[in-house]
Amino acid sequence: MNRRPMSSGPIVLGYDGSEHSREAIQRAASLLRPTRMEVVNVWRSIQPEAGAALIGASRGMASEAARRLDAERSARSAELAGEGVELAHGLGLVASRVSLRSTTTIWRAICELAIERHAAAVVVGSRGLSGLGGALLGSVSSGVLHHADRPVLVVHDSPGSSEGAASPGSASVDSSSTQDPS
Repeated sequence: MNRRPMSSGPIVLGYDGSEHSREAIQRAASLLRPTRMEVVNVWRSIQPEAGAALIGASRGMASEAARRLDAERSARSAELAGEGVELAHGLGLVASRVSLRSTTTIWRAICELAIERHAAAVVVGSRGLSGLGGALLGSVSSGVLHHADRPVLVVHDSPGSSEGAASPGSASVDSSSTQDPS
């Protein structure tokens, strides 16, 4: 079995402020011992959908409202990524924050960032704050797991634990993307 050499790039970690994403930072630190980590929070612009808000409003009013909402989303994204960086620094990691505006799905934006930054791996929590609770994998973690072209670590809660409860967590690693299919 031929394997590509592991990249010396950073670990890209998807962070949304959820307990799962906080646990992901801790597990990445203990399992992967990265030299560098990029903590990314992806936000979606509302501007492409602003035209749909024209019912009873002028185009200028809808555009200005969309710009204000995007500014708030951008600021919140930077704040969340900064929170993740603080957690990483507390674990002795060198980390930087990335607040990323996306026009695509969040999982695709994370995968594209990993390619752009030549990431060694991508780390995500199994479920975040997307509002799709109850699933074994959230839409973002599932998308990253199935589409990333590099190793992926998905951090799960321990069986029987609840969101927000302290738990040792469990982890799944998919490194199949590092194997040569021949």
